[in-house]
Amino acid sequence: MRYLIFILVAVGLSCGGNNTLTSGHLLVSNQETDHWEIFSVNLESSLVAQVTNGLGDDKDPNWSPDGKFMVVASTRLGDLELFLLDSDGAEARQLTDNDYTDKQPAFSPDGNHIAFQSDRTGDVEIFAMNSDGTQVNQLTNNPGEDWNPSWSPDGKSIAFASNRSGNWDIYAMSSDGTQVDQLTNNPATDLEPVWSPDSTQLAFTSNRDGQLEVFLLSVSGGTVTATAQAGIPSDWRLG
Repeated sequence: MRYLIFILVAVGLSCGGNNTLTSGHLLVSNQETDHWEIFSVNLESSLVAQVTNGLGDDKDPNWSPDGKFMVVASTRLGDLELFLLDSDGAEARQLTDNDYTDKQPAFSPDGNHIAFQSDRTGDVEIFAMNSDGTQVNQLTNNPGEDWNPSWSPDGKSIAFASNRSGNWDIYAMSSDGTQVDQLTNNPATDLEPVWSPDSTQLAFTSNRDGQLEVFLLSVSGGTVTATAQAGIPSDWRLG
C-alpha cells in the first residue's frame, strides 16, 4: 500500500492556469503494519512524519483550515468513529459515538462544520455537524450510496461520489444539501473528489484507464485530464 504516499505527486500537478501545488503538507493514510496510520508529507522537502501509531486503524484525515487540528475516522475505541486530533496526533477528542460507521470527514473552510459519511439511517448518506460534534444534519437522502464529501474552498458546495444513477460518478451540491449536480458521467468508477485550493478543479480517482489513477476535472468546463499517476487523492493545503 506504499503507493498511496505518491498521491502528493498527482495532487501537485496543477491547481488551474499555470499554478502548481509544490508547498504545504499533505495528509496520507497508509497501511504500514497491521494498522492503517496517518502521515504528514511536507510537499517541499518530501519529508514524511508519522502522526498516529498503533491505536487501531486511523483513516480519512482532513486538516482544519488553520492547520492546528485534523479530523480522522478511527477504530481506536472499537467501531469506526470520528475524532479530532492535534496536528501532531498527541491529543484526541471523540466527536461521534454510535453503533454505526462514521467516516470520510471533511472540514468546512471556516472550520465550523464537518461533513462526513454514515450509515446511521440504514443507507450510506452524507451528514454535516458542528466541529465539536453537535447538531448533526442529514444532507443527502436517496436509495444509492453517497461517499467522499469534500467542501469547496468558498464553503458553498460539497463534492461527493455517488452510485445513485447506477454507476459511481462525481457530484456536487450546495452545502445545505440542495441543488445537486452530476459532474462526471462515465461507465468507469469515479471516486474521492478533492478540491484544488482555488476551487477551479477537482482531483478524483478513477479506473477509466484500467487501474485506479488520479484525474483532474475542470469544474466550470467539465474537462477531465488524466495524470497517469496511480493512487487516490487525499487532502492538501498551502503553507
